[in-house]
Amino acid sequence: MAVLAVALPPWLSAGAAGAQWRVYPLNSAEPATGIAMVDGAVWITADASLERISFDGKITPINTEDLYLYNITSGGGRLFMSSFTLVVNLVAYSPLTRELIVYSAVGPSGDELVAGQLAWAPTGDLWFPEQEHIGRLEPLGKIVEYATASPPTGALVVGADKALWYSLNGIIARIDPVTFRTSQVALPPDSCNSVEGSTYSLAASPAGYVYAACFNNPYSPTSYFYRIDPRSLRVRSYGPFLVRVYGMAVGPDENLYLANGYPNALAYFDPRQGIIGYYYTPNGDGVGALTLGPDGNVWAAMGETPAIGTLILRRRHP
Repeated sequence: MAVLAVALPPWLSAGAAGAQWRVYPLNSAEPATGIAMVDGAVWITADASLERISFDGKITPINTEDLYLYNITSGGGRLFMSSFTLVVNLVAYSPLTRELIVYSAVGPSGDELVAGQLAWAPTGDLWFPEQEHIGRLEPLGKIVEYATASPPTGALVVGADKALWYSLNGIIARIDPVTFRTSQVALPPDSCNSVEGSTYSLAASPAGYVYAACFNNPYSPTSYFYRIDPRSLRVRSYGPFLVRVYGMAVGPDENLYLANGYPNALAYFDPRQGIIGYYYTPNGDGVGALTLGPDGNVWAAMGETPAIGTLILRRRHP
């Protein structure tokens, strides 16, 4: 599907001509809340359950024992999800063995998992946000906690440096993968990160940068972006831009692809030119969750007409 051409201000782009979508309709009543790729398939959390979508469009529901699954990530051939019922849990699923493992998400301090990103590390650890800590679930199920200077905002990512990066209000913090010591990078003050209650997203790029996004008012859809160099800890800021960012992934072109609440499109941010662009979805819906697939394409969960769409950036596609 070609990108819609419209008259735009100089900081806005409609996207590269010739972009194509492939769409996989869903059976769920609600849009997917999370999306990941492993085992040569797309996996989503939708209607509080786990589903596998093959590239020929076949949908296979997975028995998740009535767990309410909200978020999802992948690593080491497994899927990891957060579960919020009467108790909070972290859930691991192996597509190879079909084994479902439930871990308590309450740490030694009594602090517990909150809604936010999950991040898998090459060490086999799973990182997750708590109310006043960052938690690390080790492969054997032990939880180790790291106190934070203020309540985490829920965004975290494992960078190319293998460190864990997470967001506080106005600050991006880093936990060293060897010493587990914490350092902090202050973001340049602006109208977003200087306000309590801002929403943050984090993503790591193939070039080694860590990107952050911030927006602070659902009724005023503007966001700021920040690029952090892990070697120098220098921060470059961009914005404001007319877009709400709820999640993002960095593509092979080093653009940030955005799960945005406004407008109804898959947005992207080009840090080299400092512009926002939109790829309008075939069903006219916005994007609620996205991930970069191993094929180099962007896979996105779309609603209110629940579907999974892949924006083909590279021709290597099933």
